[in-house]
Amino acid sequence: MANMEELHMAASAYYRNASNELRQRATEFFNSMDTNGDGGVSFNEFVQFFVQNGYNRVDPNLFRGLDRNGDGFLDFFEVLTFYYIFKTRGVWCDYCRIGLMGLYFTCVACFDNAGGNTYDLCSTCYEARRHQQRHPPHHNYFLDSYVLLRAKAGLPLLAGAPNVWCDYCRIGLMGRLYFTCVACFDNAGGNTYDLCSTCYEARRHQQQHPHHNYFLDSYVLLRAKAGLPLLAGAPNLQQALVPRCAPNTPQQRRWTAFQALEMALSVGNLAAQLGCSIM
Repeated sequence: MANMEELHMAASAYYRNASNELRQRATEFFNSMDTNGDGGVSFNEFVQFFVQNGYNRVDPNLFRGLDRNGDGFLDFFEVLTFYYIFKTRGVWCDYCRIGLMGLYFTCVACFDNAGGNTYDLCSTCYEARRHQQRHPPHHNYFLDSYVLLRAKAGLPLLAGAPNVWCDYCRIGLMGRLYFTCVACFDNAGGNTYDLCSTCYEARRHQQQHPHHNYFLDSYVLLRAKAGLPLLAGAPNLQQALVPRCAPNTPQQRRWTAFQALEMALSVGNLAAQLGCSIM
């Protein structure tokens, strides 16, 4: 199950492997949220980002979860984690509506014919067989997100044992968020190249795997393979951020920085391959 620390690690790993241009855009986005320029984003600044851009409420637990040291401010990497969560964690349990940050279950038939939608359940609702109440009765074959990703790569599943290890440090990746080489995944032939967040952040693939350097984390890769947009969790973000005020207001600066960051992301190699990208 992905926890906040694991999400911090994933966001940091993406950043460490980003281009200098993309890093600069991320810095500009952080500065646009830090409206008073004191080097940290306060809860009020965090709330203003949402309120001024069309959102009615902000869950204070999100801010507290992002604020690792509890000092009441979000530093650069904590804001980066917020951006990563906001852009990628757009999946909810279709029964109880809880956000699905970690392992969850997906209807395989719906996944294979997603057309913009999948049918996903948290572990609790799947265990209670709640899909039988709201889902077509002939759609009763579900896989958890970990197993489904391996199945889509055409890899054998070893029942009862983790069958994925970090290809650098050899730590087991069962139940963890990890990074996969997209080119190897698409041409697995029985093998993928996978790294834990620590090894990907340290760019250790450059020593063993220098010719393939485009990676996605396991959560994002599964959504991409279903043909789903990464901003599915925040459908009104870009519309809400369209400037409605005079130039050089905090809202205008936030929109300009966000637009620049999104534009920089969109020119990555994966945009051509999968139609999506993430820092």
